[in-house]
Amino acid sequence: MRLIMHRCLVNFALVFSSFCCFFGEHGNAQTTPSTSLLPMQLTVIQQSNEDYRKCREGLVGKVKGKRLSKERFEKELKTCDRKFSGIALYKKCKKEVVEKAVGDKRAMENGLELCGPYLNAGIFDPEQTFPFFIDREQLFFAGIDMNRTIPVQKLSSIPNFKCARPRSAAKDPGLGEYFLFSNDPKVFLDQAKYDEFERSVRDLSGSVQVEAGRESYMVSSIGKFYKNDAKQNLSSVDDLYFTTAPCVFSGQGGKYFSGFSLYYLVDSVEKSVTPYVGIAFFKSQKSAHDSSKASFLKDEMVRNLGEGYSIVHTSRRLFFATSQELTDVDSEGYPKNLCREPRKQDFIGLVSDLGKGDESPNYILIANLKNLCTFGDRVVQRVLKSTSQSH
Repeated sequence: MRLIMHRCLVNFALVFSSFCCFFGEHGNAQTTPSTSLLPMQLTVIQQSNEDYRKCREGLVGKVKGKRLSKERFEKELKTCDRKFSGIALYKKCKKEVVEKAVGDKRAMENGLELCGPYLNAGIFDPEQTFPFFIDREQLFFAGIDMNRTIPVQKLSSIPNFKCARPRSAAKDPGLGEYFLFSNDPKVFLDQAKYDEFERSVRDLSGSVQVEAGRESYMVSSIGKFYKNDAKQNLSSVDDLYFTTAPCVFSGQGGKYFSGFSLYYLVDSVEKSVTPYVGIAFFKSQKSAHDSSKASFLKDEMVRNLGEGYSIVHTSRRLFFATSQELTDVDSEGYPKNLCREPRKQDFIGLVSDLGKGDESPNYILIANLKNLCTFGDRVVQRVLKSTSQSH
């Protein structure tokens, strides 16, 4: 349903022969790869394939040596898949093709061509100005899997990013950040349940603070509640922001990027993190190439997010790629209540330009709305459950 990255499709003719050559007929790494891949791509994919193999073989060795239980082995395998997501996706796709195309060589070849681009999911190429990979309702940013909730301690396995801030926020939510896409708490509950939720939040909330003229209430197990009108009671809260914190890119951003941030939703109760937003910041310079212009990035965003998406301009510098109307926005132009039923889209994209008239981009981002809304459902229901158990 989702469109595979445009640049991956363009490279199909070049890369397919290389995939078969260095993965081999049965998926085993070979020593003599084809040279039709770009040197950087070939080197990264080969190294990732070798590292993925070592990751899995190392776990097998621990099981044989009785240093790892079979139950723990299955969980640790998922860590290898997350760390080398492109290789894992390719091998999974290839296995499905082989099983379905038994005895049909042509079907096998055609199927493997469609598997090839998955290798790019785990690659970060600083020379490409669109660092996202989207396919089959899965999102990857700078080579990192942005789909599954993981324990906080697993953040150490994320390559090229430093994740001290999410770990700190898991211990103290006051160190988190509260921004981007807010929701009225009522979107997660019906009115009868909300009254109970509101009473629970009032009991849990800390002291009232005033931020930018708005009263806010901090609830460490949930997030921050904001009111637009200081005269409102808590049941009239307008915005709920969940606790977030970024992992920060530690590598080189190349000629286009000044930095990358991978934001996680932080659950301080379960000590877990859920991928939320990937943000790529551009260097402040005039766009000399079409691929680094804001107009190109808008088109690329829509093309990758898929059918039904279009650009919606909510403020002078904010251009959202969305498949639904953005009728409810905050004072800065960011849409609100994206978790309201019916939930029509899994992702939302944003291109922000510098407003200088030369199409220089400021940053681009994609948020995993499915993760945001599922996180909200879980956290809100947990508050209700704990309240009912205490009575």
